[in-house]
Amino acid sequence: MMIRINPGLSVGIFSMNEDTVLSLENLHLIYDKSRFCIGPDFSLAIRKGELLGLVGESGCGKSTLGKILIGLINKSDSHHFGVRQVEGQLNMNIDGLDKSINYLHTSYKILSLMRKKVQMIFQIPRSALNLKMPVINMLYETSRLGNPSFNKSDRKKIIYDTLIGTGFIDSSVPFDGFENQKLVQSVCGDLSGGERRRISIAKSMVMNPDVLIADEPLSSLDASLKASVLQYLIRMWEKRKDTENPLTMVLISHDIGTISRICSRVIIMYGDHINKRGDIVEDFSYPSNFDYLSEGSYHPYTKNLISAAKYFREHEEQDEDDNIQLDKKLTPNQGCVYGSVCSDKSRECEDLPKYKEIINDKGHFTTCVKQV
Repeated sequence: MMIRINPGLSVGIFSMNEDTVLSLENLHLIYDKSRFCIGPDFSLAIRKGELLGLVGESGCGKSTLGKILIGLINKSDSHHFGVRQVEGQLNMNIDGLDKSINYLHTSYKILSLMRKKVQMIFQIPRSALNLKMPVINMLYETSRLGNPSFNKSDRKKIIYDTLIGTGFIDSSVPFDGFENQKLVQSVCGDLSGGERRRISIAKSMVMNPDVLIADEPLSSLDASLKASVLQYLIRMWEKRKDTENPLTMVLISHDIGTISRICSRVIIMYGDHINKRGDIVEDFSYPSNFDYLSEGSYHPYTKNLISAAKYFREHEEQDEDDNIQLDKKLTPNQGCVYGSVCSDKSRECEDLPKYKEIINDKGHFTTCVKQV
């Protein structure tokens, strides 16, 4: 599957310019033991200081894309993730980093410098934690890497505020004694799943990154904590929004309802464990309020995501016999990536899709040929 980008869309949307903090061009990724691939002409640009939502069902390649954006999956070291091929261009427009470097094909030393500026909250927290290290020791070590010019008192304040913000310790815990709290002294391997989630978020935030890729940051959290942790992340973004060095945040989720309420731009990816292809099918630079969507120029997959979100919000308690299934074909469609399951498919959908802008909706791009 190839998305062929219209020449007129290249500037400011898919390519690096002064407002772009991160640019990924012509990505082509192929896994070794499955048919899943992204590309061969997958491109994406993220604007400096934006709060971007990346939405799609499980298996569409959201987490893979996140690992690519932080250089974890790169040409010189891809075998750890079972990747047979990764080609393309990944550039960063961040103070202290060389704009000309392709972070998909560079040395470990340069990638280490880049990750001080670009952090990721992983979907599986334990993959980012040293399970044998006490929480407080790990956070001090991380803070030293991210803030080398700060003294110990400054780092202590950052760590304290972060632990309060993520809900790892209660706000009633005094600043002078928080380091001696039993939970803070615990090794990461002894923490519960929810505690590891909050510490993985804290670990990324004490680095004071310029770009944060948050992959399902609310998973494994109790319902009572999800709202507070999400509010903390938004506060951190808003705190730097109007500064010379804003925080760029990418929230990866399957929950289009949450993403549409907080993000200024939403990107929809499609792909699954059967069709094995991950591609962007829609890009809302100015997303609508999906809670009130009834009709409009939206990709059929986006409409289905919105309908599903509404259904589960209106039917939070389901009988055990309820079984909602999406009919999927084993053979991927040769044109539109969603064509194999789309109820509105026609002969024109068998051609390779091109990005086009919805005429009456500024900043809205889609691959659906039926939308005008």
